[in-house]
Amino acid sequence: MNKIMKKSERMYSVMKDLRQYEETKNVGRAWSKREENLLIEELSQGKNVIEIAEIHGRTVRGITSRRNLLMRNEPSINIEELSIKYGLSKVECSKILKDKLEEMGNTNVTTTKMEEMENRIKKLEMDNENLNKKLIEMNNLFEQHLKLLEAIL
Repeated sequence: MNKIMKKSERMYSVMKDLRQYEETKNVGRAWSKREENLLIEELSQGKNVIEIAEIHGRTVRGITSRRNLLMRNEPSINIEELSIKYGLSKVECSKILKDKLEEMGNTNVTTTKMEEMENRIKKLEMDNENLNKKLIEMNNLFEQHLKLLEAIL
């Protein structure tokens, strides 16, 4: 038996075992349009993937894979909208879309568009880094003020 057949049988066996449990009863089963819409609604409400996985009877990996697939199939590449819709940071959305654009190659997306997307990702990463630095500075100032208050009292 070849390697692919063995892997396939093992994967089927694992899914069959997981389906025995209520928490993972839908592992490997097809997603209905209704379930996909519910997933998007839950993500946009800010529910975390662990909670969503429990609701759907799927694994966390199954939820994140479906979320990424749905996002990559979106006609829009508006980072702001997708970030809200799928409950992800702009950086995470940008990375998923960057992969999508790379897969599409030059057939539908120009090199300029790819460069623009990469620049957006870099800017978002820099913004995120700057925000983290400012949070650390603010935390340090807060601790200093707290010490001064304690000294006064």
